Amino acid sequence: MKRVGNIVVVVLAALAFAGPVWAQGSGAAMPEQQGLREGAQEAAEALVAERVDGQKSTAGRGSSQEEEEDPSGFRVFWADGVRMETNDGKFQVRLGGRIQYDWDWFGDDSEVDPFVPGPIEDGTEFRRAQIFVSGYMYEKIEFKAQWDIARNVVKDLYFGYRHPHFGVRFGHTKEPFGLEELTSDKYITFIERALPTIFDSSRNSGFLVHGNWDQFGYGVGIFRDTDSSGVGQNEPTIADTDIGRLSGYNFTGRVYGLPVKSDDGRRLLHVAFALRRGPREPSIPTRFRQRPETHLAPYFISTGKLALQSSTIASIEGAFVYDSFSLQGEYKPAWMTTEDGINPSYLGWYLYGSYWITGEHRAYRNGVFRRVTVKSPFLEGGPGGWEVGLRYSMLDLGSDAKPEDSAIPGDRLDDITVGVNWHWNKMTRMMFNVIHATIDQEATIWTFSWRGQVEF
Repeated sequence: MKRVGNIVVVVLAALAFAGPVWAQGSGAAMPEQQGLREGAQEAAEALVAERVDGQKSTAGRGSSQEEEEDPSGFRVFWADGVRMETNDGKFQVRLGGRIQYDWDWFGDDSEVDPFVPGPIEDGTEFRRAQIFVSGYMYEKIEFKAQWDIARNVVKDLYFGYRHPHFGVRFGHTKEPFGLEELTSDKYITFIERALPTIFDSSRNSGFLVHGNWDQFGYGVGIFRDTDSSGVGQNEPTIADTDIGRLSGYNFTGRVYGLPVKSDDGRRLLHVAFALRRGPREPSIPTRFRQRPETHLAPYFISTGKLALQSSTIASIEGAFVYDSFSLQGEYKPAWMTTEDGINPSYLGWYLYGSYWITGEHRAYRNGVFRRVTVKSPFLEGGPGGWEVGLRYSMLDLGSDAKPEDSAIPGDRLDDITVGVNWHWNKMTRMMFNVIHATIDQEATIWTFSWRGQVEF
């Protein structure tokens, strides 16, 4: 059919242009001959235009005839990452990753010396260097495998059933708990998440059911605490991790809603509630401990090791976006039941505001914040996207259940963080944070942090 179409176009074009040549050689054309030539030329131009329009509409995917002939053929293209997709759209594979490179400079640590063992040294690290492959098969079966090279740990590793209102995941994935935690570290406003996210379990292995509508969504699941390789079993090394992970099972659920949403998401109000409860193994010590909001700092406060029988942690979320201005906060109380009957309770909360000087706004979808598209990218001659933020966060781990021989005596940590983000484009940004941390409302220390980040 393609060959026939080409022949028709060539023949009609030849007739159209042969007329003027013939007329020059034999004198003026007769009226009917002139009309024939004009009609042939119009037909040829119409066919050419039709073919050009068809090529434009199927650019990158092949013509509709090609798709019908070979629906399993695929194209490779860039859409915020490398993607491969079949012509019929039923199969897709995405390749990508991120690099986050950090530097930290600490002020005089003499005041915090009684609380922090050893000196606090300036330093640098690759905070994250991750690669992943994700996609779907037969439109409905999703999968993702993500590995952090810098930490040599498993991140996402799951498969599941895709459905907008009733999706299911099996494997190692994020528990549905906490707005700050569920928002990817690629898109959070500050270099590190707020202090109370110590209560967020982040990723664990289990079963998750989730769904989203335009202004409502939910997630609920059963999870098993795991180590950095995704293995979960009753071993002391699991409960003794750096982020204070609990030992046992978690029954976790979250619901969110948007009472206000207008102007394509430039103005919205997000509210959510999440609950995480689970039995614990008292013979495996559990410990919560936290740094100030920089990863290269040592731990400033700790609960010490606890023999827990159960834990219940709640999260109340709120976020407000009005054009370039936004507010976000979470309130997280935690209740523990111990083997010795002390039953401590802990509390953390944070609140921050941010403003885009260059006119962008925070992007939101399905209960979390997403990538922001910069209006005038720096690498294309513009100023890039500039965002400023101010955050206060507090975490009180109490002292009513802390062992007397705990290596870290601090109980409460308060942080004030000022942040400036320079987005070169939507895939690259430079982040600058100044952090003022206070231990037990007595000792303080300043930190300056810088991060360079790129996605691919």
